[in-house]
Amino acid sequence: MKLRHFSILFPLYSIIIIGLELSAAPSLPVTKVPVTPAQSFTGPTNMDTHAIMGQWFQSVTTSNLEYRTHEFYDNTPTNGGGTRGHLAIVGRVTNRVYDTVSSPSPPYPILSFDVMAVICNDTTSSVSGSWASGTNSHNEALSTTASYSNKMSAIILTADFALVGIPPSSIGSLPYHNTPNGEGYITATNHDFAAWYCWNAELNKDGAFYVPGWSFPSLLPGESATNILKFVIKDFFGADSSLPPTDPRYGIINESNDLGTDIFINRSTSLKISQWVNDPLPDIGVDYPTNSTLEDASNVSVFHNTVEDEEQCIAIKNLLWSPNLATNYLHSIGSSGIAFQVLQISTNLSPTNTNWINAATNEKAWPIPQVNHWTNIHPPVPTQFFRVIQP
Repeated sequence: MKLRHFSILFPLYSIIIIGLELSAAPSLPVTKVPVTPAQSFTGPTNMDTHAIMGQWFQSVTTSNLEYRTHEFYDNTPTNGGGTRGHLAIVGRVTNRVYDTVSSPSPPYPILSFDVMAVICNDTTSSVSGSWASGTNSHNEALSTTASYSNKMSAIILTADFALVGIPPSSIGSLPYHNTPNGEGYITATNHDFAAWYCWNAELNKDGAFYVPGWSFPSLLPGESATNILKFVIKDFFGADSSLPPTDPRYGIINESNDLGTDIFINRSTSLKISQWVNDPLPDIGVDYPTNSTLEDASNVSVFHNTVEDEEQCIAIKNLLWSPNLATNYLHSIGSSGIAFQVLQISTNLSPTNTNWINAATNEKAWPIPQVNHWTNIHPPVPTQFFRVIQP
């Protein structure tokens, strides 16, 4: 097979200091609270069914499950964004590969392409304007004025227009938005995470780790990082395929490759992975872009943890949870003159059916909510387990 190959090389994980901004792109919590409703069936079953802890991921190499507590947006400067505006998250197509065999003359179908992705931590403290509230296809909502402004840790960017493998059998029916032609799926090849996407269990739609994600280095305010995301075109059964010139995505990919246009969009109207499979679309800096087929024009998401999330757990022994089911409680413990607070509880974090837990020293905290105490709003049924940090 003879391929026409265009290539631009960029270093992976490059970090650039760009200087502090005068305004700030919003980074908002995607935990419960403030995300509503309390029951949403938007997290991994038997781990965090209602996504209390935020957005969940599975490592490609270890299969371990991880979560991120915040989502970073590229809002425009007058809508809560920083001076970089919609360029706080950028994706530009590179290394497009044409199929010159099945089509003897141009325009040739696209077999594969790369995207140079750049994230800039534009979360400095002075905010210009306010941002719109977010929703998603899981019936979740977020309305908050609290924006995080500090180091972005353990960053993962998801390509909400791509797959990690064969799509679910219910692709094409809600909440799964199909590709324009029902074929030619953009499929990731070098992702290191897969993100959870699902639907309310009342509609009997199974969730899974469907959406590809790429890790980025932690970024201080004013820093940016680059990664190369690689994609190929597959059919519904995972066989090699291509995007024909008649596909609506064809022109968008070509234009980005030829002219350097940004095809990554993530405004605050999109809560988490708000819709999947989305489409690559040009980001020309519209405040809150929409079109006839998408609830919003977000097609990527950027998740991260905070400085508080990186706090280490304190080893505890024989901590027993035994509240009155009709009463709300504030729990804390003390040791060696230092007050330790119970920061977070979650169901099904241990295979044992017991209320006792020994937290391992240096284990990461489960940071929900991000305060030094936790109030029991919903009594623990079934057994729930603690993590504590030093405030």
